[in-house]
Amino acid sequence: MAVRLWISAAPNWGYGAPQRMLNRMVRLNLHSVARLATTTTTTTTITPRAREEAGAAAAIPFEPMLYHLRPVPEEFQQALACNVANAFAAAARTEPGATAQDTQMRICGRVTSVRAMGKHLYFSDLEDHSGRIQVMCSKRHLDEVSQQRLLHRHDHIEVFGSPGKTKTGEPTLKAQLVRVIAPCQAQLPDHIEDKEKQVRERHIYLNTVDNDLRQTLKMRNQVLSTIREFFALRDFVEVETPILSAQSGGAIARPFITRANALQADLHLRIAPELYLKRLVIGGLHRVFEIGKVFRNEVNKVYADPGNAGPVLRRACQELHLERMELFINGAELCNAYQELNDPAEQRRRFEAQHRERQQGNDELPLPDEDFCQALEAGLPPTVGWGLGVDRVIMVLSGKPHIRDVLAFPILAPKQATSQDGC
Repeated sequence: MAVRLWISAAPNWGYGAPQRMLNRMVRLNLHSVARLATTTTTTTTITPRAREEAGAAAAIPFEPMLYHLRPVPEEFQQALACNVANAFAAAARTEPGATAQDTQMRICGRVTSVRAMGKHLYFSDLEDHSGRIQVMCSKRHLDEVSQQRLLHRHDHIEVFGSPGKTKTGEPTLKAQLVRVIAPCQAQLPDHIEDKEKQVRERHIYLNTVDNDLRQTLKMRNQVLSTIREFFALRDFVEVETPILSAQSGGAIARPFITRANALQADLHLRIAPELYLKRLVIGGLHRVFEIGKVFRNEVNKVYADPGNAGPVLRRACQELHLERMELFINGAELCNAYQELNDPAEQRRRFEAQHRERQQGNDELPLPDEDFCQALEAGLPPTVGWGLGVDRVIMVLSGKPHIRDVLAFPILAPKQATSQDGC
């Protein structure tokens, strides 16, 4: 299963447009996207005393219903709700040892470390989507529920307090009230060596170990946003084409087949949206694109980095003078662009040739699609189109060797089965 970007455009776009578009997209936001790949974080540790206290507290049974979000106490209702980055910035503006007593803030996040200073004072690092900040609190600042077990790593907590700095100059939120809003009730590891376990327990892997994966997923989001922005500025219309249909087409691949009980018929998951996008161009929607998943029932490939080869473009004139362009980076094909066939008679001839080969045992070839041939008879203007492997783009930008490294939840074989490539 892969995410691909498919585009079709009518005559005024020009035959050289796919290559020009790709060049512009690469220039458009490559630096801002790649910047996310270089984000680094610091690692914190737990003191022996904190480990001892956490171990003792772990024996106390949880009452999960006590940890739902509760009303804000009256004395903190004027506190400014903000993210960790805002709190850090406010704390950074204070002097060492000082506290902005006239400023009350409320932040929520995940505890990444806990450090005890004496019997009653605790320092913890709190993290949310925007960053990380140190929180200082004493045991009396914990609400009565939280006092039963103190704080654990990976707890989600709510903190009310004032920004300031410690005497050593560390920006800190000095807590006046700390409440656990979602306790961590599992013993989470510091590291997961097994690659398959990293994927199966992705919620743990993301939460505790792999900030790099989180940054990769953020990069993925920015790449998709950039693609959409690029086409919106050029008057393209984003569309959705059927994921399930009576037959698959538009590419050469073995489809997944499922049963529609309501229709009492088999349906195919799409292997490409190409034929539907061409129908839209025929219907007068001359600039369309789709970002979506395609499903191909084939052996999953590992796109390993073969070396530091630069981009390679290949152009070939096929029969009927079709133009084609492919983009390869580091040995991985990222883009396949072509001028579309718009002759219904030639399309039928090719479908028939594929059908004869299919009858001889090549079940990856699609069945003839007469509905599409009839659509071509209405007239497909000279059109160019290309498909971009978004997953592979993320692999190149992030330097990841395997496609599973850029997906939040890649497909795995069932636990009782084994897989040669682990994905």
